[in-house]
Amino acid sequence: YQSYKSVGVTDTLAWCGYRKGNLVEARRLIQRAMKWGTPDAQLLYHAGMIHARLGETSKAKRFLYQALSLNPQFH
Repeated sequence: YQSYKSVGVTDTLAWCGYRKGNLVEARRLIQRAMKWGTPDAQLLYHAGMIHARLGETSKAKRFLYQALSLNPQFH
């Protein structure tokens, strides 16, 4: 991340944090990734899942609905 900052790298680090259970760091990174404003269903899904695991249900639903709206075939 230090040598190449991008939405993809930031999202990947956020998802790694989620998978490791480091949810506070995951939320911080996914919020940073969302600032790019990239319309990507996977990014929105990751944001939704991170917020869901933190118990932030309304944010989670919003991001997950946006992911499905952007790509109805997203699984």
